[in-house]
Amino acid sequence: MQWKKAASLIFLSLWLLGCTYGNTIYSEVTPIGNSHLPTSDVEIYFGEYNGDYKYEQIAYIRVVGRKYSKTPELLEELKARAKSMGADAVINLKTSDTERESGSVAESLIELASTLDSVEYEPPEKDRYMTLVLDGVAVKYKDM
Repeated sequence: MQWKKAASLIFLSLWLLGCTYGNTIYSEVTPIGNSHLPTSDVEIYFGEYNGDYKYEQIAYIRVVGRKYSKTPELLEELKARAKSMGADAVINLKTSDTERESGSVAESLIELASTLDSVEYEPPEKDRYMTLVLDGVAVKYKDM
């Protein structure tokens, strides 16, 4: 029975060491209209849309990069999310920067435990960095 507890503790420890945050691209989608069947291609319009098609807005999409992310990889994520929602285009696309931090769950737990034991404990500095953000509106063309 002891070896099962020890094995469980080792497995949990290794799992926590592997749990990191702030190291992946993530996206947020806020639906603002009807959903549609997935599409195979999505047009991208930085800034205001001046095209010929009337459209309905279906979602607001935000993609936040990881450390050293570049625009092309964030555009691929944005397009994938827009296609899955049935969008024909993403309009009013804007870029900005935001601060993120990365670390591991294990470090956070050790930091928490250390603060309980000692008043003099100073936690290690988090890895903070600026990264690229893409924001846009996914739309479905009406006149196609």
